[in-house]
Amino acid sequence: MNSEITIEGIDSAEESTKVEIDCGAASGGDLFTCEKRVTLKYLVFSFPATSGSGTSGSRANVASSALINANTGSVSLTIETCEFKRPGSGNNIGIHLVKVSAGSLRMTGVDCTDNTNSVSFSTTPFLVEGTTSTVTLTGLNLKKITSSASAVVKMTSDAITVTLDGCTFTECNSNGETSGALHVESGGTGSTFKIGDTDKTTFTSCTCTNGKSGGIYLKMTGIASEKQLSWGTGVKLEFSECNAAGSKITGLYLDVPVGLHENIAKAMKSSFAKNYVRGTYDWYVAVKGADGSADAVDFITEYFDPE
Repeated sequence: MNSEITIEGIDSAEESTKVEIDCGAASGGDLFTCEKRVTLKYLVFSFPATSGSGTSGSRANVASSALINANTGSVSLTIETCEFKRPGSGNNIGIHLVKVSAGSLRMTGVDCTDNTNSVSFSTTPFLVEGTTSTVTLTGLNLKKITSSASAVVKMTSDAITVTLDGCTFTECNSNGETSGALHVESGGTGSTFKIGDTDKTTFTSCTCTNGKSGGIYLKMTGIASEKQLSWGTGVKLEFSECNAAGSKITGLYLDVPVGLHENIAKAMKSSFAKNYVRGTYDWYVAVKGADGSADAVDFITEYFDPE
């Protein structure tokens, strides 16, 4: 696609019905290669459990790299009220569901929860990289997804603005070295990370086998002010029963300039509640210290005053 276009899969006879696309062909290119302004609405992407599998109906010759791939600087990709689902069983799915390498991405009301058992990827299911400048996730709902490559949602960009509002991450797991559910990394001086005020964003039972955090790994080494990180008004970010193997840090791991630690802690204190579940520190926040270690205990003791 190389023009401004909207693909809307709504069934005119019944507005609540989405149109399903079978993405189960054995080989080929990406299902959607997006350039400029593209909006996908009311679609169900039925991705293959293994290479060559599919569901009934017509097939798209897709799924060698990504179902949806946006890779030019001028792209503006919106995915709205869509579902990704896996028919049947199978593991080590070798495709990205969404891959964005440039431009901007907005996902609203996107759902990937129709997985009776955990669906396993050998790739990053939702990958943002390159020169992507803006990512807005509203009402994203992910459940029972495992990635052997990295966090289930990974964003790395030189300069990026990230906003999460009303998102739900449940049993999002990784065998990587950072986090289970969400990895955001940027060295840009103008980069920002924001938790929105509309609805609470939650991380429940997310794990990382070899990483720093079950929930969020946030590396923003170029920022100059704590105001570039925003945690919402009231308690808009919640972790419950998340886990990172070999670490007490279960919720959020921060890697930010050392000089901002105190100001960031004070800003977070008004947004986070003290919430300990079954004796585990599910609100546990760690900050990478000047020596490269995770200064978790001192940080939470001095600024969060745990009971």
